[in-house]
Amino acid sequence: MVKLEKTKVLVCAGGTGGHIFPGLAIAEKLLDQKIKILWMGTKRGLEKQTLRNKSITLFFSEFKGVRGLGLRRLITFPFRLFVEFLKAFLFLLSQRPSYAICCGGYLTVPFGLAAKILSIPFCIVEQNAVMGTANRVLQPFAKTIFLNFEETTYSSCRAMSVGNPLRKAFERLAAIPPAFSRNGEQLNILVLGGSLGALFLNTRLPPCFSLLQNENKKFFSIVHQVGNDNQNEVCELYKRLNVKAVVKPFIESISDQYQWADLVISRSGAGIISELMAVGVASILVPLPNAIDDHQKRNASILEKSSAAKIIEQNTLFETKLVSFLCSINREKLIDMAFKAKGLARFNSAKIISDEVLKVLNAK
Repeated sequence: MVKLEKTKVLVCAGGTGGHIFPGLAIAEKLLDQKIKILWMGTKRGLEKQTLRNKSITLFFSEFKGVRGLGLRRLITFPFRLFVEFLKAFLFLLSQRPSYAICCGGYLTVPFGLAAKILSIPFCIVEQNAVMGTANRVLQPFAKTIFLNFEETTYSSCRAMSVGNPLRKAFERLAAIPPAFSRNGEQLNILVLGGSLGALFLNTRLPPCFSLLQNENKKFFSIVHQVGNDNQNEVCELYKRLNVKAVVKPFIESISDQYQWADLVISRSGAGIISELMAVGVASILVPLPNAIDDHQKRNASILEKSSAAKIIEQNTLFETKLVSFLCSINREKLIDMAFKAKGLARFNSAKIISDEVLKVLNAK
């Protein structure tokens, strides 16, 4: 049995909150056990912002994925992957982690492969209803595969469906029933485009709210998260349309904002889906149409088939369908959707995964 206070665990997660937040939830559980956490991320993502003030040693990878690349970079990809594998191999040799946690995304591939060569056990964490490319590559070599949804297709007896690891702010909501505002006749609407914002929602929703306000006399209290580079532009759009809205680039205390909301309009990344269930809030989900393997549509369908959400796809009928739905909703319907979402929540995912990691570490 190793002394856990001297043990290092590597978390590989970078880019978007969908990869970072589950990794952080697991890391927090391991930090409670005095384990030292190393984190491999990207310079372009949310890592610096999210992990500041955490007892985590942060490293950065320069590796870029293969999806959407031009022909030249596609041809050179195998060479770049080999170079990154060598870098990962040398990093693992120098840092000597006892375990690695791969939370999806391209940067995990060289580290997972290098960990296998060095006999460092690792797990993969799959947040989406469709397993991502990186996790499919690493699946045969992983000690354990942790799935968010039972519906996720996999090909290993080492897979466990545990839910999506949630940050402590959401774990505390386990025993709290869905909150529902009583702001007169006015509903509170929270707009989320994922951790980086969503251009489609940023440009299409303000005119819809204006139409509802001016022609249908439907008024809402709106908080709109737009991403770091879009705040001024979206603020100006709301102002020009004479629609009152609080526009934020990024929401730090997101669990509190969810509890404020009567309805969330959002993309349908796995992180947001899990948070909607944890809080228990009704939602309109707008899947990203070009998401890899259409995983956002599959994620959203899990909520919609339980009548916990409404899917409105990003197409030429979006505005018509959205306005129609918002004109038809009432508090009773939203409360019903909220409780059905809450009924799907799983709150102990991070503990289950951290306990499995500890089993492996203690067996050494």
